[in-house]
Amino acid sequence: MGIGKRGLWTLVLILAVGVLSLAVQAANGCYTEPSFVALNDGCVDISDATARTDSRYCGSVQSVQQCMNDFFIDGVSCSQEPICQRNSGTWCADTCQQVEFQAACAERSAWISPPADGSSPPKPSQCEQGCCVCSSAFGSVCPGTDYYQKTRNECELACTGLGGIGYFNKDPSFQRTQCTPLCGNLQNTQGKIEGFVKNINGDPITGAIVSTSSVSSVVDATGHYRLENIPEGH
Repeated sequence: MGIGKRGLWTLVLILAVGVLSLAVQAANGCYTEPSFVALNDGCVDISDATARTDSRYCGSVQSVQQCMNDFFIDGVSCSQEPICQRNSGTWCADTCQQVEFQAACAERSAWISPPADGSSPPKPSQCEQGCCVCSSAFGSVCPGTDYYQKTRNECELACTGLGGIGYFNKDPSFQRTQCTPLCGNLQNTQGKIEGFVKNINGDPITGAIVSTSSVSSVVDATGHYRLENIPEGH
């Protein structure tokens, strides 16, 4: 029995709707999680179901819905999403990393957009390295041995638990020799620990690593280790 024109058009319409439905399921949103964007050189168009269940996306985290709320833009193609457009040489000011996409910044508002002429924006001022000196109950303290090579963000983190930043200077003309005298208690606030590591039989555990949060030492053939230049509080 043949199919009339009306039945044929109905069949065509059903098939068209089916194809459209499959297309929507195949790519119905844009996934923009920062680490994924950075590792995979961009955002990706995927289906809602894939984003929720695939371990490459939100399927790998404990709070799937929170991940979807934060990083899945429903009903939008990545090619139309501004944060997914390539802008080489731009910066995430919160992490002081150069990125290709605004979506690669964990804090999207910290992205430094390119100038109107299309050139790469300059390095953010808070990402310039300089002389970092912390305040403490004992006076001025330089955090660790790299106190002259810290960004403002790193300096704030290093001075946490002390009294905060006492001094920070990122002027390129300000030399290390000028910074060091500001570390009034540099020598007094760095200590050392040494000892021996042995098993229950008294034999040295050669090659074992003894460490603090800032320095480490390898146990020698006699079982001896020595940790030096340990910053205060470490």
